[in-house]
Amino acid sequence: MRQHPASILFCALLLVSLAGCGGRAYVYDNAPLDALSAAAETKADDDVTVRASVPGREDTEALFGVDLYAQGIQPVWLEITNGLEGNARYAPVSTDGNYFSPLEVAWKFRGGYSDDAEFELQKRLYLAAMPRYIPPGETRSGFVYTHLDNGAKGFNVDVHSLGSAHLFTFLLRVPGFTPDYANIDFEAMYEKIVPPDPNKG
Repeated sequence: MRQHPASILFCALLLVSLAGCGGRAYVYDNAPLDALSAAAETKADDDVTVRASVPGREDTEALFGVDLYAQGIQPVWLEITNGLEGNARYAPVSTDGNYFSPLEVAWKFRGGYSDDAEFELQKRLYLAAMPRYIPPGETRSGFVYTHLDNGAKGFNVDVHSLGSAHLFTFLLRVPGFTPDYANIDFEAMYEKIVPPDPNKG
C-alpha cells in the first residue's frame, strides 16, 4: 500500500519537530570573568600568592549558563601563583570539605538539554575548575564548586609543597546580597564621649 505524499511529508516534519524538542542549546558568557579577577582579594605567604573572588548569582549564571545558586552551589574563583622551586598542590577540601566535582554539578542539570549541550556543560564545568597542581614559577586559576553561603563567604585555601604548607583564610562579601549589618551606622548609634576639660572646675 502506497502512502500519500502528504502523509510522508507530515511524518518527516513531525520527526524534525520532535528532534528539535530534544533539548535546548547550552550557552555561557566569559564576560564577567575580568571583573571577577579585578575584584579579587590577594594574600601571600613566602613564595605562594593566592587571589580569591566570589561571583554573585547573576554573574554565576552568565559564566556557566545555568543557575548554580538555585541548586545550592556557589563557585569560588581562585588564582594561585607558585613561586617555589617545586610543584605546589591545592587542596579543594580546605575550601569546602564537601565541595562538588564538575560532574556532580552537571548531574544536577541533567535533562532539558540536547546530548551535545549536556556534553558542552560538562566540559565547561570541568575546564573551568581550579587545577590541583601548580608547576613551579607558574600561575593557575579556576573555580571551586562549594556550598552556597549568602551575604559573606568564609573559606580557607591550603597550598602544599614538599616540606611546607601555606594556609590562607578569606572572608569575602557575596555580590548582590547586602547583610543587615552593612546598613547599620555604628557611629550614629553611640554618642561621642567627650573627655572632661581639666581646665574647667
